[in-house]
Amino acid sequence: MLKATIITAILLTSILIQPNLSMAAEPHGQNVSTPKKVETPKTKETYRGAFSEGFEEGIKGWVSEPSWFGRTLRFETVSKPSPVYDGKYSLLVTGKSSKPRQASQIRWVCDLSDRSIRVEPNLRFTFAWRFPEKTFSHIGVFLTFSDGKVGYYISSFYGTYSNTTRAYIYTYSEPENIWLMHQRDIYNDYGGAFGSIGGEVNLVSVGLILSDTYATGTQQTVYYDTIEIAPETGISPSFAAYLDPASQKVNPGGVVIFTILVKPIGAYRGVVTANLSNIPSGFTASLSQDSGTPPFISGLRVAVGSSVNPGTYRLLVAVSDRENVRLMNATLNVDMKVRFNFEVKPNTQIVGLGSSTSFKLSLSLAEPYGAAHVRLSASGLPRNTSYTVNPESLTLTNRTLLNSTLTIGVTVFAPPGNYPVQFTATDVDQGLNSTLKAVLVISGASFTVDVAADRPTYKQGDKVALSGTVKYLEDLPVHGGTVSIQVLSPSGTTVHVTSTITDISGGYSDNFTLPKQAEVGTYNVYVTVSLPGYQESQGQTTFTVGDSQTPSITILSLYLTDIAGHNRSSFTAGETVIVRVVVHNGGADLKDGMIWVEVDSPDGVPISVTFIELTITRGSRVTLGVSTVLAAGSVTGYYFANSYVSDRMISQGGKFLANAKTVFQVY
Repeated sequence: MLKATIITAILLTSILIQPNLSMAAEPHGQNVSTPKKVETPKTKETYRGAFSEGFEEGIKGWVSEPSWFGRTLRFETVSKPSPVYDGKYSLLVTGKSSKPRQASQIRWVCDLSDRSIRVEPNLRFTFAWRFPEKTFSHIGVFLTFSDGKVGYYISSFYGTYSNTTRAYIYTYSEPENIWLMHQRDIYNDYGGAFGSIGGEVNLVSVGLILSDTYATGTQQTVYYDTIEIAPETGISPSFAAYLDPASQKVNPGGVVIFTILVKPIGAYRGVVTANLSNIPSGFTASLSQDSGTPPFISGLRVAVGSSVNPGTYRLLVAVSDRENVRLMNATLNVDMKVRFNFEVKPNTQIVGLGSSTSFKLSLSLAEPYGAAHVRLSASGLPRNTSYTVNPESLTLTNRTLLNSTLTIGVTVFAPPGNYPVQFTATDVDQGLNSTLKAVLVISGASFTVDVAADRPTYKQGDKVALSGTVKYLEDLPVHGGTVSIQVLSPSGTTVHVTSTITDISGGYSDNFTLPKQAEVGTYNVYVTVSLPGYQESQGQTTFTVGDSQTPSITILSLYLTDIAGHNRSSFTAGETVIVRVVVHNGGADLKDGMIWVEVDSPDGVPISVTFIELTITRGSRVTLGVSTVLAAGSVTGYYFANSYVSDRMISQGGKFLANAKTVFQVY
């Protein structure tokens, strides 16, 4: 008699985003940073042979490439103190991946085919951007040429990049939250990548790009401003100067660094000089470079005396040549200083799903007098996690070192990944914060464990050989995992216990000799594998000694195919997955037994459970195939296929006799 019951739950997800860029590059070019600018607003130029965009008239003429989904783009009317590089407005682009582990990209393009911009010597390309933080893999701009080639200029956050036969890439490694300006010679860049230009090559488009190639699943924001393409003769020679940031906070006795950028406009080749004046009493200031031919950057170092009173102070920066001068005020807001030292250890903690971990927070007064009341907190944790601090509040006196423990609990539904957690110590009396960051690594789900005996049946006194493999969800071997092995006799007595370590291929092995008076019947082998940062995982098998009077069930194989019978390890949403299980009984007949097949989502939620009631006679082998249809909106990630064999329904007091697990990917 055969009875089957199927329980299915459908999970939905958002639309998939497919990436289009797999670039990488050796660092080229230089970083240039700028803040606000005092010049006339820019508008989009329309004359032939050149292009200038300041986004003063919105995003007219810019269109998204139709193949990029999940994008968001908005034009922000920027007013001070919002970030503006030039004029009154900048373009704010915000992109977010629809799901973790799905690479994505946003591209917006402006057509230049009617501009007749020919790639010739001294064709200058100027562009500026600013990003508050680095979350995607890279942002940047790109040029498309009439011969089909492409030139990329990107600020790289993660990864390395290299040229191809059809594209060149210049990368910059830059600080966040400041304006950065770059100027390139398109003719030289093209020739350096592809050799000399044979015939006429024109520019057909310029584009903006945000790329989440490494599938962080996060949000990235970037401001764009001042995109110019023109021969040197197309722009009146001059220079511009910028100070970044315009103001900074500093404690008495502290030091701050401002960045002074001097950039050329057009074919300017003059020498400019930077000077400092109106330096407040108690301050010292110096420049890393006081003259040069633009473009160049000079660092302005300002040291504040320890006796300087809180308040707002300014010093004047003048950048000039023989005819022009650019004046800028560097503003310093001197505030009360944090009165204690703060330390977090370790800088990284690994925790598995369903587990917890802790960080040690140490604090002490910076001065040998007074007292400070400090409250501790944390932020930046992902969903389905929580934290506690013990103690949460401390009173610091006489440079005594005090410690607190911040414990983070991670549920089984927390998203795996690396999370920079911010720890904050607040001086309750002054309202000042001291912050530090450490990384919380939430590891993926447990790995798969296989175990088997070299024979299904033994005689008393025989040697039993056990072996198996341990793999991560990605089907990669687990090296260095601790394997604990326990063998129980038919009556439940432990007959063998040992431990070993997985080798580089994820394999392990063990052997022992049965006693000459070994108990007749079915023996159960239990294997537990542990690895820091992961949940423990188990495997199980059986073998018989003599003529067993109880069933001895072994799952010989658990694998996946499509409906055509082809072995598969990955599927797409909407496909049918066939879970095939091969079961062997080396003992007595298993009457009215149950074979279970369960498919779980990446979050561990069952999407289908199937059980089949049948009899497996002594020495027989049973092969079953159970189908599961993946819903059209199934989430991407690693799914689990589990199989169990029980002597009857668990709800009726049955017990599992064997189990096996494998994984497959939905993309």
